[in-house]
Amino acid sequence: MHFLTDPQYATLTALCDTLAPAIVRADDPHGFWGRSASDLGVPRLFTRAVRDLQSPEQGRELKLLLDALGHGATALALTGHARPFVQLAPLERERVLQRWSTSPVPQFRRAFQAIKRLTLALYYSAPDASGVNPAHIVLGYARPEPDPAAARRPSAIQTLLPRDGQVLTCDVVVVGSGAGGGVVAGTLAAAGRDVIVIEKGGARSAPDFDDDEYTGYQRYYENQAVLTTEDLGVTILAGSALGGGTTINWAVSFRTPDHVRAEWEREHGVSDLTGAEFTQDLDSVCARIGVNEAEAIAGPSAQRLEQGASALKLPWGPTPLNVEGCVAEGAERCGFCTFGCPRDHKRSTLVTYLEDAAGGGARFLVGAEVERVLLDGGRAIGVQVRTPTGDVTVKARAVVVAAGSLNTPALLLRSGLGNPNLGRHLRLHPTAAMYGDYGKPVGLWHGPMLSRYVSAYTDLDGRGYGVVIEHPPAHPGLLALALPWRSGEQHKRMMARTLHYAAFIAITRDTGSGRVTIGADGRPRIAYQLNDVDGRHLLRGLEAMFDLHAAAGADEVGGPQSGLTPWRRRIDRAGYIGQMRQIGLGVNRAMVLSAQQMGTARLGGSAGTSVVDPYGASWEAAGLYVADASLFPTASGVNPMITAMALARRVARRVASDLG
Repeated sequence: MHFLTDPQYATLTALCDTLAPAIVRADDPHGFWGRSASDLGVPRLFTRAVRDLQSPEQGRELKLLLDALGHGATALALTGHARPFVQLAPLERERVLQRWSTSPVPQFRRAFQAIKRLTLALYYSAPDASGVNPAHIVLGYARPEPDPAAARRPSAIQTLLPRDGQVLTCDVVVVGSGAGGGVVAGTLAAAGRDVIVIEKGGARSAPDFDDDEYTGYQRYYENQAVLTTEDLGVTILAGSALGGGTTINWAVSFRTPDHVRAEWEREHGVSDLTGAEFTQDLDSVCARIGVNEAEAIAGPSAQRLEQGASALKLPWGPTPLNVEGCVAEGAERCGFCTFGCPRDHKRSTLVTYLEDAAGGGARFLVGAEVERVLLDGGRAIGVQVRTPTGDVTVKARAVVVAAGSLNTPALLLRSGLGNPNLGRHLRLHPTAAMYGDYGKPVGLWHGPMLSRYVSAYTDLDGRGYGVVIEHPPAHPGLLALALPWRSGEQHKRMMARTLHYAAFIAITRDTGSGRVTIGADGRPRIAYQLNDVDGRHLLRGLEAMFDLHAAAGADEVGGPQSGLTPWRRRIDRAGYIGQMRQIGLGVNRAMVLSAQQMGTARLGGSAGTSVVDPYGASWEAAGLYVADASLFPTASGVNPMITAMALARRVARRVASDLG
């Protein structure tokens, strides 16, 4: 069924074409300037994404907005014109969106971001009839040519196709296959336990990974990367595939900082976290996934970060990565395995712990969503699963939930658990980016995805809270979503120069927290806003990134805030920083992202302050365990993969001990 009425669709089309308009220019050999959003079918893709991926509430809100813009009386309050939006001249439409983007009214900023982000992400990533996005040639962007000599072995993991109504039995059912679930499954199966792994995402391996951004988000990301907090203030990237986030992350492999281990032990009752046993857990997972610094060669963006830090005499270092063989085969081909590594050089759980599990006899259900944990007399006895072939029951002696910090609490809430901490204490490591235009090709989508970091600002309050500065990989759709829009022409002009950009990100160890609840449909609802402390820290990170870009030689520097024009060398630094501080980081005043979610089912010393005990066992139900980053009592302050894996190894020991 058509999600929108014809008038609603016409209004949406006008909005999309205002953001990405057709502009007549004589020098347009590839049709880039003259191609509008509707020429590429963006309104249709936008409509499908909202219908299929966003919540019913978000769909209703979009319809209400389009209806209001479609009638003169209600449009007047939104646009200042007593005519439907589609009847406005192109310049009038553009001015409406400009006012929305910087409006003091939160609802206007939210409406602008809701339309802008999805429209521009689709415009610069979706393919045309030829199978390639037509803007890419102007951007200088191209996927690596397939290497016929590259080893692209099929996965050793075989998946089940159960019958509708079938009942499966096992010792341990593991919900989720990422950093936590993969380690638990591999560890227990290797020890002889009968394990079933259930993964909501699809089962793909090296031969399936084609380096394509558009299909990559659809296949390997939670909600196809169309996921935000309820107020749209934070855009969330999370993995949803066999291997979870480890399949598509940036391979950064920091160990849990000692001060964080001590804090969790001292303030949250997480016993034995500073001792030798957890150190051995960290050592073990790092060894299994091949963590090293030798592969952390500096690609183009990393070189700019290193140059800026050296010029400012700031401490920087190579990033530990869980990749092997990239340098030997040519790291210039790297930068695309945020959509899966086609050579298996990234040592994700997909090619390590999950293959260990398969070798130990584990069975796998993929494309399967666990609807609830089955409880009987205060004990977990299995899970109810919706699979592509029907509804399946898995009976188990132990249930390990490792579905991630968004889906783990949602599942446990759907299952009727009532611990008041469940879903609370969500940390997101709020992240903002700044680009630098270096006047010559850089290619921030080339090279090892993240091989340098700057640690000078990680302790801004004396308690270990602040920001770490890294350099991310970025591809056209994500770039278009994140770059500020001030007009259709300005945004196209910026995108046409992205080959010359390097980007840095400031990742905040957040002191504040949010909450995951569930809607009427049982899906996660995410509430989160930056508190004042974290806002100040992130602003300090923006200032630091500005200085790093300028010191590295950027001719132009721009940030994530709406309404802030880029800095160029003739502009006074103090004036630019002052404008940045004045705009601030209020909700939807700037592009804030999260690629690292933690908390929501945290471990601790008592049921009054945590969801599970120090070894991951539920306070409420025997035989129920949690083993993912939702265990974190606070934000880790570093990329969380290694910490989640080490905690999962600890949980696996507890499960094995309880099973006897």
